Amino acid sequence: MQFNNKFGMKDLFMNKELKNIFPQFTNKDGLRNVYSFEWINKKVEEYLKNVFNGRIAGDEIIIKGKYKERFKQIKGMEKLIENLFNNIPAITKNIRKNTRLITPFQCVDQLKNITDPQKKVQAMGIVFDNLNYNPDFNSQDRFDGRYYGLDYLRRQQIWLKDVGYYNKRGKYG
Repeated sequence: MQFNNKFGMKDLFMNKELKNIFPQFTNKDGLRNVYSFEWINKKVEEYLKNVFNGRIAGDEIIIKGKYKERFKQIKGMEKLIENLFNNIPAITKNIRKNTRLITPFQCVDQLKNITDPQKKVQAMGIVFDNLNYNPDFNSQDRFDGRYYGLDYLRRQQIWLKDVGYYNKRGKYG
């Protein structure tokens, strides 16, 4: 798979054509560093509604319609929602900076045409991998070496090699 840096965060998270895959933000959101739980919950609920025809009721995620059976099959969904909650500050910070993502996607149309719920989860997973391992996102600042240590550094090095990241100047292979 060939990776590239064609997309910035705004291309994915401020593009109404991709609301069926990525949570959408607008300039009205303010894109601050600190958010209330209520605001984050609203963004995650909008995402669940737009992508999976679902909602949050208490601690439970409820999915209706054609995705209900698929939801049971997607093991990574709970982790996706948890990552979304935990990464909203990093997501919005990098939307403001329009940080470039390293993805296998070639064009927006390729993303717009994703209908399989599992592939939607995989697309979000690619964004989370960038948030966690891409040095352009200052991910090392979020993962304190004293706590995460060498395990994090090994995972980051594996990811950098897998995607062909060479340096911070944007040279990708």
